[in-house]
This record gives sequence, C-alpha cells and structure tokens, in this order.
Amino acid sequence: IPLLWSQTPTLAYKIPIRIAPPSVSHPLFEAHARELGGRYGATTAVSLANATGREGVLTRAYEGQAGAYAQHKGRSDDTKGSSAKESSAKESSADGSSASARPPYRLVVFDFHKECGATRYERLSVLWDAIRDDSERFGYWFRDGAGAEARQEGVLRTNCIDTLDRTNVVQGLLGRKHLEHVLARMGVLPQGRQLAESFADLNVEFRALWADHGDEISMQYAGTGAMKSAFTRTGKRDVWGLLDDGIKSLTRYYLNNFQDGSKQDALDYVVGNFEPSKDAATASFAPQAAPHSLVSLLILFVSLAVRALFSFSGRGAAAVAHAVAYLALAMVMLSLLKRMGPKLVDRPRLRRDLAQPWK
Repeated sequence: IPLLWSQTPTLAYKIPIRIAPPSVSHPLFEAHARELGGRYGATTAVSLANATGREGVLTRAYEGQAGAYAQHKGRSDDTKGSSAKESSAKESSADGSSASARPPYRLVVFDFHKECGATRYERLSVLWDAIRDDSERFGYWFRDGAGAEARQEGVLRTNCIDTLDRTNVVQGLLGRKHLEHVLARMGVLPQGRQLAESFADLNVEFRALWADHGDEISMQYAGTGAMKSAFTRTGKRDVWGLLDDGIKSLTRYYLNNFQDGSKQDALDYVVGNFEPSKDAATASFAPQAAPHSLVSLLILFVSLAVRALFSFSGRGAAAVAHAVAYLALAMVMLSLLKRMGPKLVDRPRLRRDLAQPWK
C-alpha cells in the first residue's frame, strides 16, 4: 500500500496498524503514482485489503490519497490546456464511465475476505468484471509478420496488506486471463473458451508455475510458503487448503514475534541502513527478555488442566477443581504474556527509528 504505515509486534495475533498523517504520505504517494505513469502509462490499482476494521483504516486512507491525486492531476493538466479535469470528474462520480474518462491512477477496492470468504473464490469474477475493460484497453506489446505493432498502454497494480497471499491469488487470475486473451488473439484459443477447456495440460503447468512463484516470494518474506497457494495450484478451495493455511499462519506468528527482529537487523546492516560509525549510539544492544519460560508454563498449566479432566474418573468434583485451578494459573500466565508482549517479542535493535520514519 503506497502510504507511510507500520506495525510493531506485541504478541497479538492481529497487529495494530499505525499510519502517518495524510499530509506526510501525500508527496510520497504522488511521486509513486507519477513514476508508474511515466513507466507504464495509465494505472488501475486493485486493493484487496479489508474495507473495515484495522485494515479498513488503510483502505480509506488509500482511497483518500488516490482521490486527491486524481483531482490534483486533473487541475494540473487543465492548466496545460488538457481536458483531463473533466475526465477525472466523470470517473469520481461513477465507476461506469468510459475508458477515455478514467484518471491516470484508478483505484478499485475489492474486499477479498468479505467477497470470497474462506471458500467462495468464484466471487473473483466480480473483481474481473470491474477491471476487464481496463486490462483489455491497456493491451500488450506485439509485432506480427506483417509489421503491425502495438504497445502496452497501462498496468494493473495489485496489493493487499503484505502484498503476498491475496495478491498472489489475484495476480494468478490476471495472468491467466491475459494469457487467454493473447492466445485468442493469435487464433490458438477459440474466442470465449478458457485455458482449462482447450489446453488442460498447459493450464496445470501455468497454475504450478504461479504457485511456485508465490511460494518462493513468500518464503523469503514471511518464512513460509504462500497461503491460499493450494487454490492457485489446483483451482480448488477445500479443507486441506484451509488446514495448510492454518499451519502456515501459526508458523508465521512464531517467526514474526520471535525471529523477524534479528532478520530485520541483518537486512538493515546489509543494505546500509545501519552504519556503525554513526548509528551505534542509538542502537540497543541490551539482552531482550526470553518468552520461552512463560510460554512453557502456559502450555504446562493447560496440559495439566486437560489431564485433570481425564484422569480423575469417578471424582467429578475433584477433577473439576483441579482443572479450574490449572486453568486459572494458565489465565494468569496468558495475562502476563499479553501485558509483557512488547518486551518479549524479537524487535529490531539497530534502527528502531525506521519503524515509524514519519516521526
């Protein structure tokens, strides 16, 4: 998401989001949008983040920046004798405007989790219907034997929060749709037919390629393969895919809270964000608290509570009393973990100021 925002692990499963004031993000957003326009032409940006909750804060901020940029670009072009201002106004008033009336940076918000849920991935057709015209209008570069030539005139930009799991699902969809469009134009694929219907083997290879691609990026970024990759690989969303996502989610939780701080320090050192000669004074080298003892006690007390319920057969009241006592101790440990969360996580030590660079 092209804004200034950050998350700091606290042992919470859903990490709070902090966002910079709009006035701070706007120059950076504008520079990013202009760079995309200079490189690729028109941009249709697809945001897959939630429209409500903590992600909704980012979504609304993104919408605000995109709207402000469209208005500013329209006014700027108008002073140069362009009609872009009128076109921008048409786009902002109705999404069904003509292609020529659309602004150079068009944002389409698609709440992936709300629309698709856990298994309703056929709802991605709603997103495709919203951006299909732009995709076909942007086209692609080609030159045939007769010398006819065309150039790509725009790009589809996709994001979620980490721009990883949901993004890979949608990028796989867009890649397949584009491949079908190219093959149909070449006369290889009958018009209106899907890749899976005419070239089943190629469709399997394409899905595997895209799933492997997503897994490799995810492994570098998050320490696991991509979530939802089972759908990308097979085109189906089933219980095994959900279980796979659950395992990856728990693994990421552990890595994010207890290992990623050291990883960030290594990255900061390698890319030159940390220079010992001038940054050592602000770095923190104090040993961090180890959470393993508290976590071990929590697991122990929960295990003892379960054992109490199953081992005191015939002693109902005694079993319940033992279980309640152990569960109470477990709740105390859980409360301590929650309160001490910010001190227990593995946070970066070398450049903590970069966590919120706008301050």
